[in-house]
Amino acid sequence: MSDYRAEEVLEASAVNVTKKREMSLRVVLAMTVLGGFFSFAATYADMTTGIFSGWAFMFVAGLIISRYFAWTGEKATKQELGLVLAATPALSSSTVVFWIQFATHEKIIDAGITLPWWMLPDINSSIIADRIPIAVDWLFPIIFFFLLYQIGILSGLGFGFILRKYYMELEVMPWPIHSLKAETVQNLASGQMDYRFKYFVRGLIGATIVMAFLYIPNTLDVNLPDLMYNITNIEPIRSILDWLPLLNPALPVDDPGTRGKIIETSIFFTEELWNIHPILKGAFFAISFNAFFLILGFLVPKEVSFGALLGALTFSLVVMPMLAFLWTIGFNPYGQYADLSWFAEGINFEGLWSFLTYTSEGGSKGAIMALWGESQSIWGISFSAAIIFVGSMLPILLSSKLLVASLKDLKKMRTVSKQGELPLTASLLVFFGVGVIYGVIWIFLSDYFDPLWIIVVLFLVTLFPLLSNLMITRSLGTMGMGVAPSPELFSLTIFFSGIRMNYPAYSVGNVTFSSQQSGCGYIAHCVMAEQINLTFWKVGASEFIRRGIPMLIGPFVALFLWSAYGLRSEKLPTQAWDPGIETSLAFLSGSLEVFKILPLLLGALVGIILVLIRIPLGFSPINPIGVGIGTAMPPFLIVTMGIGGLIRILFIKNKGVEGFMDIGMPIGAGALTGVGVITAVDVFINLYFAFDPAAITMIVLGIILILVAIIIFSIVIRKKNLGYLRTPKNTRSDDTLEE
Repeated sequence: MSDYRAEEVLEASAVNVTKKREMSLRVVLAMTVLGGFFSFAATYADMTTGIFSGWAFMFVAGLIISRYFAWTGEKATKQELGLVLAATPALSSSTVVFWIQFATHEKIIDAGITLPWWMLPDINSSIIADRIPIAVDWLFPIIFFFLLYQIGILSGLGFGFILRKYYMELEVMPWPIHSLKAETVQNLASGQMDYRFKYFVRGLIGATIVMAFLYIPNTLDVNLPDLMYNITNIEPIRSILDWLPLLNPALPVDDPGTRGKIIETSIFFTEELWNIHPILKGAFFAISFNAFFLILGFLVPKEVSFGALLGALTFSLVVMPMLAFLWTIGFNPYGQYADLSWFAEGINFEGLWSFLTYTSEGGSKGAIMALWGESQSIWGISFSAAIIFVGSMLPILLSSKLLVASLKDLKKMRTVSKQGELPLTASLLVFFGVGVIYGVIWIFLSDYFDPLWIIVVLFLVTLFPLLSNLMITRSLGTMGMGVAPSPELFSLTIFFSGIRMNYPAYSVGNVTFSSQQSGCGYIAHCVMAEQINLTFWKVGASEFIRRGIPMLIGPFVALFLWSAYGLRSEKLPTQAWDPGIETSLAFLSGSLEVFKILPLLLGALVGIILVLIRIPLGFSPINPIGVGIGTAMPPFLIVTMGIGGLIRILFIKNKGVEGFMDIGMPIGAGALTGVGVITAVDVFINLYFAFDPAAITMIVLGIILILVAIIIFSIVIRKKNLGYLRTPKNTRSDDTLEE
């Protein structure tokens, strides 16, 4: 059987669409939306009721899908196991982490929200003898939430699997499917288990390596930032560093109490890799599982979703509870057992340093989940919940009609439509004009309205033509002025991503909610990722460069106009500038702190770079990984993806040096580009407004990084083995599948 024939077998069930299939899809999507609504609504009355009411709807949806399998009777359709997993988007990772932190935050408890007893074990005693029974008390909620979170992760896996399987031509899938041998594809199509188990083992090995990497330094009691701090104080290293104007003058570097708070650039990767572990204390489930699944994203081809399911369940039932048990009885860098605050701790947007000196009495304020205002009003909580719900459901609502349509018209979608394209010059002018228009509107309205409401209005105005485009036009290959992403949507979603990161605790009236979970960033990232998923990957890298890069013009122009106007008139939001963070390198700790307007470019920039070099965010950009880490922690994302690429090279060994060129070099190019661009933009603004001498040095370093990345990427993209990076000349996949 030829490779192309194997591909046809793999796609056979997608072409043969029956009425029962269509009905099943519609019912499951409806159950998904209803389940999300009821579980959200019930959660604010009682946590247990909310969780299990949501589960009930998802269970029914799973039953419908299982009947759908029975109806079709086609063995190959068991590949569509992702549909079952995709029926649980209301239990996505962002939602579950929100539930956990919502349940354990003292302000929520004060607000009168009821909690199930098993969420609140008694952990007030600090006697060593109490640690073991305390950890035993924690085992059930730990396992429970791991399973809950697992379902959310798998929902992202399944949803991405559906999009990839039905929306996209296999030869331009982000995953280099050409690494699969023909017999592998054939065995997958026939439903055999050997390869699934093989990839399951690989995924488990990869996860074990990562967790060992995270925990071994802790076990050996090695504080890497302290170690690097001591190294940087050795002569002549200290002399060199003193000569460079890189030290943050706000940090008392001679004070031994400022552990690790020195020259972020010189110990960037050490700090970032080390910070992965302290973050586990604050966002234990999210970060560890995201690391695990990012690695699975490199180890497991998208067709082998069942292997990912097995690996994920094993990981959640065995590995993570064991690690959590050890954590709670004191095997952690802080030498103390867990308390409720480790649930409520989140990414501190003032930097991750506070985790290094965390104590049970103080530390991070958990700004990531500051959904509630000073009034602690139920109205504020409900308002935030509504935003989150809409943001969570929007990609499903936008996709439901497209999903059914694409199942019917799979053959028609094999060709990439060329309608609606503009020449490059015209595209630049159009996007520049869009940016000016949005910037002027923003400036005008900011005198009268809160910036958040301006964005909401602009989004709603953009949503109507977007929906009409998506419903009328079924060819998803167009771009620019045709089908989404329209320039308006793209500009807007970048603004949304910015608001999500701009304001760690953003206030609207008397309601304060976190940008991380505000719903605006969630909507932005999901919608923007969906457009990238449907369009950029379909047209190929060269077309993306030609038509996609100009889309950055609009956001930059509008951003500059609004920012310049706001600084001149002192009408920027109060949190847009944080004088307490004086280092121009604070973005290395999770976000741009010096000038908090600029982070709105961060998520989009990193995402675009990753799309450009065909590195997927886990299993799909529209999943908890892309949403939770893709816009909030670019350095962590890049580092984790680098680990995943190395593990893939070590364990699959299907390409040798070519494998390194295939994965390792693009990762390096993406990391260098991301770090270089963000560094340059950040310090340029800092230099422009503050004349920081450190900015001069960092601009030079940033430019060098960008140039190096461009050179590396130019070499990579010219290699013949990267055929999947080029726009395909035809619909056959002979040139991208291995012979």
